[in-house]
Amino acid sequence: MKRKLRKRLAALAVSAFFLLAGCASDMSAASHAKPGADFSDSGNASDTWVIYWYLCGTDLESELGAASEDLAELQKVKLPPNVKVVIQTGGANQWQTGGVPANGTGRFVYDSDGLQSLGETADADMGTGAGLSDFLRFGKENFSADHRVFVFWDHGGGSVGGLCLDERTRNMISLDDVRGAFDSVYGANPDTPPFEIIGFDACLMATVETAQMASKYADYLLASEESEPGIGWYYTDWVTLLSRNTSTPTVTLGKRIVDDFVTMCARQCPGQDTTLSL
Repeated sequence: MKRKLRKRLAALAVSAFFLLAGCASDMSAASHAKPGADFSDSGNASDTWVIYWYLCGTDLESELGAASEDLAELQKVKLPPNVKVVIQTGGANQWQTGGVPANGTGRFVYDSDGLQSLGETADADMGTGAGLSDFLRFGKENFSADHRVFVFWDHGGGSVGGLCLDERTRNMISLDDVRGAFDSVYGANPDTPPFEIIGFDACLMATVETAQMASKYADYLLASEESEPGIGWYYTDWVTLLSRNTSTPTVTLGKRIVDDFVTMCARQCPGQDTTLSL
């Protein structure tokens, strides 16, 4: 069972983040999508999927092993050849998973052959737009697919604070930096969103500002209005759903992530508030 921890930032910073929390109630796919947007809610059994996982471990990993626990959840799933998870690790002083570079940046793919290292890359600051854009470019150039999901993992500070605290540099990515990273790889106004879901396994990221930023790059935003209980998303079940049926509609996949999160938090973190929205 995972430790009962909370993903939190300094109290002074958090007080500022809550000033914008009330904006989250206005979020909806319809209100932020381009007119006539093509929502990819259907597919077929031969479709290919790639999940991009920006795994910024920070103190959640070095002190508590939370990122390693989620990696272990992923590795319980046997993937078919047409589903892959591309992972960038970094942002932590040490890792509790063997083979993940300590105090550095690594890249991995998890596929039908299991977890494989793609080698260490030039050490990247995971709390900067440059570190994010480098990973986006790597994924685009090396892992094409019919369907794509992007998952941010780490601390979240809402519209004001940004996300992904690199423990080594103390930098966090602002929403403007996230926008700039996606712009640099996919263009400022892509004809169709390159991702079907952009998700934040992080606190406080379900705001109007986040939705506005993500609307050019994804059909759906998946994020929490409030602080997440420390166990975060439960990766085993929703990746299993996808592995068994690659024709799963995007909205069904997103709802599974939400439902699994709520169910596991109720079991392992009773009494803690739980919010997650698609």
